[in-house]
Amino acid sequence: MEKEILQALRELSAGMKSLHHKVDGLEKRMDSLETRMDSLETRMDSLEKRMDSLETRMDERFDAIEASLEILCK
Repeated sequence: MEKEILQALRELSAGMKSLHHKVDGLEKRMDSLETRMDSLETRMDSLEKRMDSLETRMDERFDAIEASLEILCK
């Protein structure tokens, strides 16, 4: 009976170690994914700023072209 209990405890301990190892691996993967998500968010913010800047420049150029056309048509 004692041997069976000891064997069951060993198996339980081994299972717990395996589970702990798997949890550690999942935590590392989650950390890595969070880092990648943060990086993507930063890149998206940067792209949005660039797009806003380009839109502003396009509007300014359009306004300048429109003003030039008005002068030429007078």
